[in-house]
Amino acid sequence: MWRGMVVRTIRDNKMVALLFWLVLSGLFWGCAATAPVVQKTQEIGAELRCPVCGVHPAEQPRTQCQMIMGDGQQVAFDSARDMFSYLQLMDQFGYAKNQGVGKGLAQIWVHDYNSGAWLDGKAAWYVAGSDVRGPVGKEIYPFAERSGAEDFSRVHGGKVVAYAQIDATRLKMLKE
Repeated sequence: MWRGMVVRTIRDNKMVALLFWLVLSGLFWGCAATAPVVQKTQEIGAELRCPVCGVHPAEQPRTQCQMIMGDGQQVAFDSARDMFSYLQLMDQFGYAKNQGVGKGLAQIWVHDYNSGAWLDGKAAWYVAGSDVRGPVGKEIYPFAERSGAEDFSRVHGGKVVAYAQIDATRLKMLKE
């Protein structure tokens, strides 16, 4: 009787341990396979045009920005305002905005208004609606630090916002 219970307990514990390792390895491989890859900035060629307004982004070094898709394709913009307008309409251009792999959006890059350095567009702070005009009118300017955006806003007006706060309503106010 004891022997049967001991064998059954050892066998059951082995099954639990095996099940545990299978679940753990499945989680590991599942996460590794779907983790988005950070795409580096790409040079913006002179031949590229902004898909929203048709301006050549290469001619706007201070305000140009770019999106890199999961398949490595670059979409370049002359301004952050146009990039955010495009984000609102990505599905019409054949890209799924919430995917990080495949043909979806992998990375957004913007230029810091103060330094000109490339920054992660989702981590940047923005000033929307200032008196400083961009390539095609009212603009959204990106900043690496919130303090830089606040300093700019104090001098030029506009509202300091995070990436997630820029929506269709805010973009419409810039076009009026």
